[in-house]
Amino acid sequence: MSTKKLIQNIRGTRDLYPPDMRKRRWFMETSRKVLEGYGYEEYDAPLLESMELYVAKSSPEIIERQAYVFEDRGGEKIVVRPEMTPSLARMVAAKQRELPSLLRWYSLPECWRYERPQKGRTRNFLQLNVDLLGSDAIEADIEIIESALKLLESYGVDMRTIEVRVNDRMILKRILEDAGGITITQEKALLRLLDERDKLTSDEFGARWNELGVSEAIRTAVFALLESDSKAMGESRIATIVEALVRRRWTQVRFDPTLIRGFEYYTSTVFEVFDTAGKLNRAVFGGGRYDKLIEDMGGLSMPCIGYAVSDVSIEALLKEQGKEMGESQRTMTTIIPFSSAEARAGDEIATMLRDKGVAVALALPPYDMKKQLKRAAQEGVAKVILLMPDELANNQVVVKDMIRGEQAVVKIPALLEMIKKY
Repeated sequence: MSTKKLIQNIRGTRDLYPPDMRKRRWFMETSRKVLEGYGYEEYDAPLLESMELYVAKSSPEIIERQAYVFEDRGGEKIVVRPEMTPSLARMVAAKQRELPSLLRWYSLPECWRYERPQKGRTRNFLQLNVDLLGSDAIEADIEIIESALKLLESYGVDMRTIEVRVNDRMILKRILEDAGGITITQEKALLRLLDERDKLTSDEFGARWNELGVSEAIRTAVFALLESDSKAMGESRIATIVEALVRRRWTQVRFDPTLIRGFEYYTSTVFEVFDTAGKLNRAVFGGGRYDKLIEDMGGLSMPCIGYAVSDVSIEALLKEQGKEMGESQRTMTTIIPFSSAEARAGDEIATMLRDKGVAVALALPPYDMKKQLKRAAQEGVAKVILLMPDELANNQVVVKDMIRGEQAVVKIPALLEMIKKY
């Protein structure tokens, strides 16, 4: 036994073994199928970005406390991607004149945040990002939120416990203006305070409020909004969005005037998804409208709305509901010779099938049929081809379906058609 110290992975990070990767692939495949059904296209961006990209518009909490930041050999401050939206905005701004005026894009990047590991939260995670750029129509907001709900449904989530909370930051902005207005600095601090409200005690919230230095009229107006119900929607954009989604069978949507979201680039519509029956103490995912971000990145004015959800959050949600993440089905076929005498035939059959595009693994000695079948089952193999002496003598093999538990004797010339058919 080795006396060398076993090196552990970094706290909060994940090693993804093949069974874990099958779950990740299922998450990716399911996401792609749903979103491409809505007309979205996939894109990607570098894992490393300049610190400058995030400083102005990302969440202060992410940049100041959660981002992995280092100085490269050229002296530039580099951030390991904590979120995708700034990268998307940078990409669009860079080639805006060449791109279509309306973009439906999604991405599945790995993101990194230095935060305390807990249920539904790790330091590295796969994050699905969905964005609709180039339209400020209410229909764009409706489509985005509906696609999020459709994704949850496709992941197998029990929708009876799901609640989508929506708000419009413009409602608060108008209330502040009507109450006399506040400075930009005060507004940013107020939005940050309201976003962190549920994490603070009443004394902490009161102390932070006093630090804002706003008038009594502002205080009265804000607290009235926080205590209001759906009447605060009035005939706003949010009212139309909620009504349209409910009409489309998505009854999980409700107005929440306290919802802010921490990213400073959000301009109006914001939304978050919660599991009301579980123990997850945070939103499963969320998003909103960021109509000025492309322009802030040096591009032309372009309205945008989008959201993000991680594979870790979805897996935690499914576990809360007593379910498991799905797995991408392996289409690989394994060839198992009965003994070394049949191994040469196995080589020939494997080559024939691979040349025709079939993924094939050839069992290695020792050729213990029982152990080889057990290993194939553990690996999630869909089919095995058993090379038995009597059948091979008649130019036949035994094909076993590992999912259905069925098997059949097949002529070797008909093997390819049979494998591809099933």
